[in-house]
Parts: sequence; C-alpha cells; structure tokens
Amino acid sequence: ILADEVIEDTLVTTGDSLIVEGTVMGDVLAFGERVAIRGRVEGSVFLAGREVEISGTVLGNAHVFSAQARVEGEIGKGLYAGADRFVLTDDATVGRGALVVGDRVVVEGQVALDGYFFAAEVEMGGSVGRDLEFGGETLRLLAGSQVGGDLTARVAETERVRIDPGAEVAGEQDVRVDPRVQHALEDYSSPRFYVWRVVWLVAAFGLGMALFLLLPGLFEGRVATAPAFFRALGLGFAALVLTPIAVVIIALTVVGIPVAVLGAGLYLSAFYLSHLCVAALVGASLVHPAGSARRRFAIAFLVGLVALTVAYHLPIFGGLLRFVGLLLGLGLLLDRIRVVWDQRFGSAEVPA
Repeated sequence: ILADEVIEDTLVTTGDSLIVEGTVMGDVLAFGERVAIRGRVEGSVFLAGREVEISGTVLGNAHVFSAQARVEGEIGKGLYAGADRFVLTDDATVGRGALVVGDRVVVEGQVALDGYFFAAEVEMGGSVGRDLEFGGETLRLLAGSQVGGDLTARVAETERVRIDPGAEVAGEQDVRVDPRVQHALEDYSSPRFYVWRVVWLVAAFGLGMALFLLLPGLFEGRVATAPAFFRALGLGFAALVLTPIAVVIIALTVVGIPVAVLGAGLYLSAFYLSHLCVAALVGASLVHPAGSARRRFAIAFLVGLVALTVAYHLPIFGGLLRFVGLLLGLGLLLDRIRVVWDQRFGSAEVPA
C-alpha cells in the first residue's frame, strides 16, 4: 500500500511481503512472511508473520504474533503481542496497557498504563505508567527505567530480578518463586508447541465456518452487560456440574444406557463448541469488518481464535482464563438452545 493510497475499509491480505505505507481507515488483518505498518491505521491491526514491524501509527489496538516483532511507532490503545523476540524501541508509545509473551523482550519505549510481560528474559529501559507484572526467568530494570505503580514478579529464582541503580519503582515490590512459570517457558521454547497451536487454529476455524453455514444462529450469542456476563457464567457452571450427574442417573437404567452414552458425547462436544462460541464473541467485539455476513463472521472469528490462543496459554493466568471461557461458552450454548426452543415451540398454541 503506497504512501499516497487511502483504503477506506478494513484491509485483509496475505502474501510474502506486506508493507502498508499509506492510510487505512478501518482495521488491518495481515498474514505473511514479513509484515510492516509504516503508514497510518485508523482502526486496530492483527498481524502475523515471521517478521512484524510497526513504525507508523495505529490508533486502535495492536495484536502481533510473530517470530520477531519490532514496534517503534505509536499505538493509540493496547498492545498484545506473542513473539520469540520482541522490541519496543525508545521512540515507541503505547496509549494504554501492554501484554507481551515471548522468549526475549526489550522494552525501551513508554507504556501509559499497566505492563504484563511473560518471557524468559525481559530487559526494561523505558517506562510503565502503572503496575508492572512479570513472569519468567530474568527481569532487569535498567538505569532510567520507571514503574509508576507496583512491581510484581513470578520467577524460578528470586535473584533473577535485578533492579539497577537509577531505576525507579514508585509502588511496592513483590518478588516470588513460582514453578508454574518455568513449566510454561519450557513449552514456549518448543517448536512443537507452536505447531500444535497452528493446527488447532486451522481445525477450529474450519469447523466454525462449517457450523456457521449450517447453524448460523449458534454464534449469535452476545454479552452486552455485566449482569448478562455473570448470568452466562452461572448457566455454564450449572451445565458443567449438573450434566454429568444427570447422565449417571439416566445410565442406571438399562433403557437409559444409550441415551446416557449420547448425552456424554454431547457433553464432551459442548466443551469444544463452547470455546468456538467465545471466539466468535471476542472477535465480534474486537473488529467490525464490512462485507457479506460470511466475510464478517470469518474475519471476526479468526481474530477471536487468535486472541483466545494467546490468552489461554499465558503463564499463571492462562488456566483461569480457559476455565472462565469454558463456563462462558457453555452458558452461551445453553442460551442459544433456549432461544431456538422458544422460536420453534414457545408460541405453539395448546389445542382445545
């Protein structure tokens, strides 16, 4: 995209080398060997490639997944990155918080709010406006670095946190040994880990698109308010706990054994489908692409799957997020079943 070009819609593209030097009024979803944003993006970006560069301006959120990533421009909102090597240069600014997962992370720029860094090694010479949370092997705060709030570190050995003279931490410092961090980092260093994540993404995307074509209403569930969110969690918890009990009771009768087997199969299938529903919900809240219904769903669904993949594999918090996602997804599934039931049978008249 040349410097004098203006794209007035969401840009979705794949290729070997993708460079945006112009202006995109919507979001950018780019997947390629090398992806670079050097111009201006009015919306959010979702970038995946072996090398990713953001040296321009992104007014929305930046989502990056790559082997090597470098941010030296302006991010208007949040930064969410998964990369083997990640650098936030001294010219870079992040308008809100930053979440980075990787092997080696260098933070020289400014993060306006909280910073969450989970990596084998993090070297920070820049600033975080509020709290800094770290999980990994080594954290070093260089002279001149600033943390506006508290520092929380979860490491394999406490001496792996080094704060140089001249570094400032305004709040409290909490450094603890947590063996879960070492286990997670071992996973991140294995190529097999990333291969299986890609396989899961491709399989989930293909199944989700097939279900959308067959049962489009399955992914129409929305959580617009906090009460609706907790209601969905409650429904999901009830389904998680009560369904196995019901299956066992039904299986106690000889006639009910086939029904119980079918119910157990549906119960296990619901675990997988629940995460697909959450991915559709998350994607729809992050992007609003134009085009046909199929295109809008495909883009949003893919974005949601990538977001869940990163979130579910965060050290320490990943397991909790996965459990919350399971409950939320089960609740959404139950709500969609209720809606379909009401549409088909709710208005049926009772014969006189």
